[in-house]
Amino acid sequence: MFVHLRRKYFRCRILTDEKLTWLPDTGYSLLTLRRTNMKYEISVSEDKSFILINVDGDFNDNEEMMMENIKAHQIAQEFGIEKFLMDLTKTKSNLSPLDRYDFAYNDLRKNEEINMKAKIAMIVSEDDHSHDFSETVLQNAGVIAKIFRNRDEAIAYLKL
Repeated sequence: MFVHLRRKYFRCRILTDEKLTWLPDTGYSLLTLRRTNMKYEISVSEDKSFILINVDGDFNDNEEMMMENIKAHQIAQEFGIEKFLMDLTKTKSNLSPLDRYDFAYNDLRKNEEINMKAKIAMIVSEDDHSHDFSETVLQNAGVIAKIFRNRDEAIAYLKL
């Protein structure tokens, strides 16, 4: 069970600046972010062991991904969490190989708000291979990231 607190974001302008509301003894769904054709939902797992990021819509630019990654890492830092479960089953990556490289080596590694020690499990659809190269580039850049096609296996990986 998740309690939803919604905020809207368009392009890079934040329209509201609300504080996160802590809801003790419940599951958390802290924000829903909407920009262009993407929808991100960032939440804390019920056992508070990982951050869940649900993405709906296709990846088309690094800037949008980076903004959402920063927000997820800020929430993780507030809770003392270093594990992320990204549900990408409703998205495809349309990024070029160069964009993926730039994201991993420049955007992530050079941003102080990103915890490079974090462990990331990415869930993709059974027939989706649009994220496969991203996994390779992220791992080569020093990010602990792995793709799964089964949610239970991804969660088990994060629990290790």
